Amino acid sequence: MCGPVVSKISPKGKTDRKGHMPLALIVRAEGSPFGTRLARVIRTMRDDGWECHIICQAGSVDRADAGSPGFDLRDDVTVYEFPVACSSREKLSQWIAAAGYLGTDHLRQLLVARLTEHTYDAIVVKDSPVLHLVFSVVDQMHGSHLPVVCEMVEPRVAQAYDSLIRYGTWYKELGGRVRRIVPRLSAVERAYLPRCDRIFVVVDEMKTWLIKTYGLNADDVSVVQNVPILSEFDAIHEPGIPSRTVPRVSFVGSLGPHRGLELLIEAAGLVRNRLPVPPDFLLAIVGGSPVQSRRLSGLCIHYGISDIVEIVPHVPHRTAIQWMKESDIGVIPHVDTPGIRTTVPFKLFDYMASGAACLVSDVGPLGRIVRKTDAGLTFQPGSAADLAEKLETLLTNQQRTRAFGTRGRQRSEQSLRWEIESRKYSQYFASLAS
Repeated sequence: MCGPVVSKISPKGKTDRKGHMPLALIVRAEGSPFGTRLARVIRTMRDDGWECHIICQAGSVDRADAGSPGFDLRDDVTVYEFPVACSSREKLSQWIAAAGYLGTDHLRQLLVARLTEHTYDAIVVKDSPVLHLVFSVVDQMHGSHLPVVCEMVEPRVAQAYDSLIRYGTWYKELGGRVRRIVPRLSAVERAYLPRCDRIFVVVDEMKTWLIKTYGLNADDVSVVQNVPILSEFDAIHEPGIPSRTVPRVSFVGSLGPHRGLELLIEAAGLVRNRLPVPPDFLLAIVGGSPVQSRRLSGLCIHYGISDIVEIVPHVPHRTAIQWMKESDIGVIPHVDTPGIRTTVPFKLFDYMASGAACLVSDVGPLGRIVRKTDAGLTFQPGSAADLAEKLETLLTNQQRTRAFGTRGRQRSEQSLRWEIESRKYSQYFASLAS
């Protein structure tokens, strides 16, 4: 899609705004507007009586995971799509630096059109990079009276550095440095996060970092953890996962370079080749692209474990959850980077809800949460030997391993579930509506 043409996807059976419902505009510059976290936020707002309009990139709705648990928000919201890059300059810009970092002219035009056509009670911005664009339009059209909320799942400055510089391809690194993406993102956050009415983050470590770095008011930052909707999580029962007669160790999720999969495979090789009698186990790695899967398969051959490894390409969300449910031990071997020190992946709480023992690198909130909940073990980040030692401990003491899983599940039932965490959103948006 090129040019200023905008498509509108309206909810089924709904054409006009109900006069008594507060109205929110949700802005997502890249990725699916129905990604897991944002979908839960929107659903909470809908359940609390808010009508939602969404601005997103053309085609991103179609990329929504149809296997996500329990609900399809496309029937409940109005979606406005802005075009993808068309001109040679735009295409080159996005090719070099990746889409979504600082927004586009098409996004600005659509935002202006929506604020002209509708009177909104709040704007919710997914991630910080486009705050400068949102605030510039709001300042021009509404002054400072419209609340702007930032939903920060990832520390985007650190994430951009990893994606473009630390682990980026040569052309992304070139573009990132030439366009000074990282310092520009830092400048955006420094200028506009203090202006947000509320910032929602996923762990205490990110809240502390934001307050220290940008001088934010602690009352303006709320922590809502990346926990599952437990009732819908428990309702997932997907067929097709291979049966097992020995313990299954798994990693489920994106297989990017900072995930530590190479370390996990090396550690599994150390455990498999221990003498005199190594423990029996299976290793499942689920979620990679074909290229990533082939590369990891080669590493498994190198370390002599290809006969016990299941490498599964990307699967729907429900199937990924089922793989977790069919695991005895969930490993999260993330590399120690500034980004992972201030966020935590969904999979940690999903493994806990599954009743699997967790084995995680001792980085930031990953290690803190596992120790606090006593839901598993931690290992020294980057150490294949320590990971192998802890993995062997879990494999050879199944009673202790089951106890870790039981405690993780109990914490999910008691507190680490969206039904409880989402109350923080409900309280905040109720204050806006009143």
